Amino acid sequence: MDRDIRRNFEDLVRDAEHQSDKALYPYLKLHIFGPYHGDCYAYLTELKSELQSRGFFEASICDDRGNEPPSDATRDERSEFFWKESEDFLIEADVGVFVFLDHVFQRENLSDRSRKQAHDIKGTNPTEINSSVVGELFHWLGRIDENHERTLLLFEEGIYEELGSVVTGRVQATGVDYEKIPNEDIESAVSEVRQRSTNWVMNELRDDLVKRYEEERLG
Repeated sequence: MDRDIRRNFEDLVRDAEHQSDKALYPYLKLHIFGPYHGDCYAYLTELKSELQSRGFFEASICDDRGNEPPSDATRDERSEFFWKESEDFLIEADVGVFVFLDHVFQRENLSDRSRKQAHDIKGTNPTEINSSVVGELFHWLGRIDENHERTLLLFEEGIYEELGSVVTGRVQATGVDYEKIPNEDIESAVSEVRQRSTNWVMNELRDDLVKRYEEERLG
């Protein structure tokens, strides 16, 4: 390696190593999974937006991929398409936040920007509307985060008694971080995810994020 290039590289490494944790937030691929029924989609959108405003620019939900199945796709083809989208979104994530929500169409404390994106889908069974999230969680823990170090589960209190023990029991989630949050309290969700994401940046994923920082600066 040329001496000047080596010196530049070493300077970048020292710079990255001394970066504040906040400087690494933009490099964390923080993927959020949850139901889209009722105001749930708006809730997830607001959670994502609030995390982005706190520096986690890569916070996203699967719908951000922007892909749609062919207009003439059958029901089975549409299901297969959306599962493939979800699977790719799981694979691309550094960390997975799985949010289990009750069915509410008029949630409080959501901004107008998010409420415009509410999905008025029929059905009120919390287990049913969260079924896709359960499937994504099992896939994530079984094939991607086998050490359960990059996972956070959030349960609204209204459905934890019905769904929480079933989910944590089935995945043997003794090592998985999970929290119960008050119903319709988006700020509590933002706080829990921000706190855990900061820990991921400081600990489990710091080396990977510093490497991304170096690669971007050298690019």
